[in-house]
Amino acid sequence: MRIETIEIKNWRSINHLIANFNDFVVIIGQNNHGKSNIISSLLFFFGKIKPDKQDFLDSNIPAYVELKFSNLDVNDRTTFKKYLSNDNTIKVRKILNLDLKFSYHGYLELPNEEWLNPSNSGYYTNRDSLSETPLIDFVPKSGRISKAQVEQAQTDYIFANAAYLEFNYTL
Repeated sequence: MRIETIEIKNWRSINHLIANFNDFVVIIGQNNHGKSNIISSLLFFFGKIKPDKQDFLDSNIPAYVELKFSNLDVNDRTTFKKYLSNDNTIKVRKILNLDLKFSYHGYLELPNEEWLNPSNSGYYTNRDSLSETPLIDFVPKSGRISKAQVEQAQTDYIFANAAYLEFNYTL
């Protein structure tokens, strides 16, 4: 797993930064221009330093560090399956609230089609409602249809048709 992109918002001297990382990254620049703050944001993300009130550039709004990871191995793809996007990357945001409490949030890549959203799978557990979608071809031909079967049908349909679908990232 490697970091592909970093986004930093309201962290120390950094108002907003988006940077793409290659296999080898060197951070250079003049003194007092934020190099150490990029490193400290990574240390915060990975839990190596504790947050402090001075970590906020603007003490009235939360701060966050967001990383996009690529080159995931089989174990990573299995562990983070829920957050895995079609390009085999994951994106995670760590938010630091004003009370110095933090939380991690993964992005879900959800198809624009309502019937492919896993949170709607419960609406399609009978053949009549399912027959109005292409999912009917991805469930057993007979018997009762469970929510789990609909979710698997959604996953199979997305895998088979990802190139033709539009997706949104949802935090």
